[in-house]
Amino acid sequence: MRKENSFHLEPGNHISRAAFTLPEMLVAVGLMLLVMSMFAEIFSLAVTAMTTQVGLAKNDQRARTAFIVIDNDLKRMSYRPIDGQQGIVPLVPGLRYKGEDAAPQQQGYIYYSENNPLDDTDDVLQFTIYGSQDNNRYPEQNLSYYGRAKSLSTNTAVRDQPDWDDGTPGDNVSISKKAEVVYFLRHGTLYRRTLLLREATAIPNNLQEYDGTNDQKLAQPAVFSGGNPVDLMIGYSGNFYSDFDYSAHFGISPYDADLTPPPSSPNQVALFHDSLSNTGANNWPLGVPHFRFGHHPVVGIPREYFSTGGVDYFFGRYTHEETSNANFQYPANNSGNVFTRNDFDLAFYKNTGRLDQFAGGSRRGTDILMNNVQSFDVEIWDERASRFVDIGSTELAGQDFSTVNNLNPSYGPIKPNRTGPLTSNPKEVNVFDTWHSDYDSNTDPDDLTEALKVKIIGNGQPPYVPKLFSATIPDWQPTQNYNLGDSIFPTNGFRTAPANRSNPASVGAIRYVCVTAGTSAGTEPNWAEVVDVVDGAFVNDGTVVWQPVDNRRPIKALRIIIRFHDPNSDQMRQVTLVHSFNEDLQ
Repeated sequence: MRKENSFHLEPGNHISRAAFTLPEMLVAVGLMLLVMSMFAEIFSLAVTAMTTQVGLAKNDQRARTAFIVIDNDLKRMSYRPIDGQQGIVPLVPGLRYKGEDAAPQQQGYIYYSENNPLDDTDDVLQFTIYGSQDNNRYPEQNLSYYGRAKSLSTNTAVRDQPDWDDGTPGDNVSISKKAEVVYFLRHGTLYRRTLLLREATAIPNNLQEYDGTNDQKLAQPAVFSGGNPVDLMIGYSGNFYSDFDYSAHFGISPYDADLTPPPSSPNQVALFHDSLSNTGANNWPLGVPHFRFGHHPVVGIPREYFSTGGVDYFFGRYTHEETSNANFQYPANNSGNVFTRNDFDLAFYKNTGRLDQFAGGSRRGTDILMNNVQSFDVEIWDERASRFVDIGSTELAGQDFSTVNNLNPSYGPIKPNRTGPLTSNPKEVNVFDTWHSDYDSNTDPDDLTEALKVKIIGNGQPPYVPKLFSATIPDWQPTQNYNLGDSIFPTNGFRTAPANRSNPASVGAIRYVCVTAGTSAGTEPNWAEVVDVVDGAFVNDGTVVWQPVDNRRPIKALRIIIRFHDPNSDQMRQVTLVHSFNEDLQ
């Protein structure tokens, strides 16, 4: 008889020994292992899902933070559409707005450098912002920006200095509603650098009387001593960007130009900026590239590359860590050689994303917006292509931002391994810039008034000026019958550049429209060298009367695409921001 072992309940609820066959026991153990494996798998999936969700949540938070910061800056752009324009238009030398260099809305600048259209890691976006604007688009705007401002004098009674501008001397803090801001990507880190424009609030009466409305002097820290103002930056021995978060450039002190006789060796110092106005007189208009952060103060070309072994490497702009290195020095002086030096260690740069000659500055991380960023892609709306585009793309033949429409190929990031002078052979020329309408060249280095001016870049034109009408409109013709509404471009006058600038119609920024039909003269009329886009003078031509009309096509929008990675969840995300320049659409 087969002996069996079994478990059964006896009276009194005692468990006695029972029996399983060996196969049954193996099945039971297998089922138990299967259930445990299922629970382990479910637990693993749950943990993975939770990790992924945490990563997604972190990415979403980072995206929201970056989105809010960038969106707020774009909303506060100081360069805006003018009356009658559904977007922004660049300034062009020779064009005026109601007799002024620029319209009241055209303050500061917008600069966008695409560099290589096939690379989404080398774009630079730089523009000016105004935290308090009287407009209907964003009525909630009322924002101040804060920055560092070291005291320039141990005497707290010396009030015309940045440390006083927030109303609290001695706190090494300043405040302003105006600033330059620049975005660039380097080594997986998206940087946002902000530089205040000085809003002096405590200038003594004796300096106010001397400075008047001269923005060059109002911006410059000074003390009244010995019957004259004395520039407080003379003798400054610190590293500027360690001590100040200000927009400034290196040049001759504006106070030296008023001395009689002028000094044989004028003082060169850091020149503070205080105005977004693009009016050229007694101002450092930031529409002029020479005065901006990251641009060479003599030739105006931006620096975004360094070179080693004949190869150029993009770095965008110097970071706050690098500019706060004691060796940097600019804009207090040029001893750091920041615009031309190339003695950077390439291996160190590739491993760390930092430039060794200026690494280790005291303010590392101050300008970091996001980490683990894979790409930062800026695009601009091309009306003819009817889409957002990368400037200079080979897909844009015949469109507004195709390379052939770049009117100033001398303007672009410096190519360090150039073979010609500094103004020649830039690395990339795929740049959009709102530019400036009137700046001159330094014609007499012995005249300090002239020495305060800057040299024009190339032919003086902005790189891209999209046009409503281009070469499809015929040039002016002699003894030609013209009907009401016909448009032409001049063939002389504007086509011959003045000594220091090219005229606007040479690039089609102005066209002439027939307002009185008739027959043109046998000789072309003398077209005006400077044209007002609002109140331009009529030109009599035989029995035809011509009226100048603004021919610039407005640029309506900008798009920014950021792709970033969460290393914990290994998740890639993308955020897209579209900013319209068309204020009527808001």
